[in-house]
Amino acid sequence: MTRERPDSPHVDEPTSHSTRASRKEARAAAIAAGSQAESGARRRRLPLRFPAVVFFVLGAISLWAAFIEAASNTVWAPNTVYTFVMQAIGPVVAVLIPGALLWRHPDAWRRARTLLFGTFVFASVTFFRAIEGGMQAFFKQATPPPADLTWFIPSAMIYTSLVALIGLFGLLYIGLGLTRARNYAFTGQARNAGIVILVVALLSVLGRLWTLTGVNFNDPTLTLGVWIYIGSIIVIGILTILVWTYVTRVLTRCAISGEEPVPGWTIAAIGACLFLSSYLILAWSSFVTITDQTLVDVVTYLRQFATGVGGLLLLAGFALGLPSLERVVWDDEEPTS
Repeated sequence: MTRERPDSPHVDEPTSHSTRASRKEARAAAIAAGSQAESGARRRRLPLRFPAVVFFVLGAISLWAAFIEAASNTVWAPNTVYTFVMQAIGPVVAVLIPGALLWRHPDAWRRARTLLFGTFVFASVTFFRAIEGGMQAFFKQATPPPADLTWFIPSAMIYTSLVALIGLFGLLYIGLGLTRARNYAFTGQARNAGIVILVVALLSVLGRLWTLTGVNFNDPTLTLGVWIYIGSIIVIGILTILVWTYVTRVLTRCAISGEEPVPGWTIAAIGACLFLSSYLILAWSSFVTITDQTLVDVVTYLRQFATGVGGLLLLAGFALGLPSLERVVWDDEEPTS
């Protein structure tokens, strides 16, 4: 049943001056009531956004702590400033992503639990790595390194590996949360883009495996523990590429398929593609022997740019409202209120 608006010409009403005046007054009152209701809704949403503010403060603290640590042992020059900025972006972005999600979607704890949980776990890695430096003395005391391998501290390496796995677990949940939030089927172009991303991932994995060709298998210092450590680095490296590939494919295919908000999905997809390309750059440097130090520096700067700017774009996607949590009503469905 179609309902007419009160000011529709189909409604039989008197048209006297007093009636028009009362109608204007009613409209003004309705607008005022709506403004008050919206203002009240905003005031109610502000307390819900308090956790987002907490993450923003933690992100600022993380950036300041990184600067203090770098300032104590860094000679500032254009290249060192660039390196510091690009390397500091990743940990800070990891902390800010849940803040951006909660700011745009204060009810994410109810409507996007998987995604929110993933961002929390992913953000925790920044703080696990922040305390790692202060635990080195404990690690050396708990598991002293061999005399001929002073760098090999088993407990420290186990800690680093566990933190990396925690980060991958959180990133995987972010991908799962984004998958659950999508509304539309993937288009043909989106599927083709997904295939290209898989090819990039395959080349990156091959590059990671190719690094084993540089290992001297006859080196007597390569004990069983060292081999386990080398194997864990390779495995975690491959897992990292695979998880980032999954997240990149989700973001890219959703962006091409027109998920809302389109700017958020698109910018985040570009950021994820940049981040994944850093592993392709690393693979290329593994396949090609580079002797020119200038070229080595250029490759390093390119990788830092890909990870740093990629992380910023990923954060920008969430700041733009990625993903939309509004339910899509299809043509064959009755809208619900």
